[in-house]
Amino acid sequence: MANYGPMIGKAGKLAVKYGPHVAAAAKVVGPKAKEIGQKKLDTAAERRKAFAKAGTLDAGAVWPLRHHDQRVFVVLAGDRLVESFPTVAVPLEELTRDADPAKIVTHAEWLEKKALTRAKNTAGAIGSKLPKKS
Repeated sequence: MANYGPMIGKAGKLAVKYGPHVAAAAKVVGPKAKEIGQKKLDTAAERRKAFAKAGTLDAGAVWPLRHHDQRVFVVLAGDRLVESFPTVAVPLEELTRDADPAKIVTHAEWLEKKALTRAKNTAGAIGSKLPKKS
């Protein structure tokens, strides 16, 4: 069995030495980091809503765009603009006027990419639990 005493002692010394600095930095950076994290969560939720809506349409696809500092996901049914997530005050035609149509992702492509990512993550998790070869 390993002796954890020296490691715990060193961790305690580092906490005493640098703890106040970490606490001060957390007070300054904490609110901004929380805001950035919440924005990423909101963007992911809007993307999921857009692909869920695209899955209910014939030839459904999503067009990820930028509107000012915000990510917007425009849902398409074939060539027809349907809806944007989140809803923006700008008409969809104006929002997509200068956008690159090569970035359009069909619902089937998104599902395939999602499944591949999940399979890779699962394979990695399983691979890390396998016994090592000598």
